[in-house]
Amino acid sequence: MDELRDKVSHMSMDECINERKTTLTDAIVEELSTVVVGWGINISVAQVAQVFIVEEEIRGQLESEVRNTLRGNSELSDIKRKICSQ
Repeated sequence: MDELRDKVSHMSMDECINERKTTLTDAIVEELSTVVVGWGINISVAQVAQVFIVEEEIRGQLESEVRNTLRGNSELSDIKRKICSQ
């Protein structure tokens, strides 16, 4: 899974989530295909259903960034609503 690890290390969290069905899936199929060589198995489809962050510190940082973005979007929406209602 070195190729997958390499791809993920160069992606943002949003990219990982958005590209889980393309870039990440392709990397997984490629990696698994090299593992099963000679087994008589052909992997044609793999699916990444979810992306989990297992390291507490990184997960906390990402969650904080998401909360800040949501808060900022909410505040911007409130400002726009106030301007339009004047």
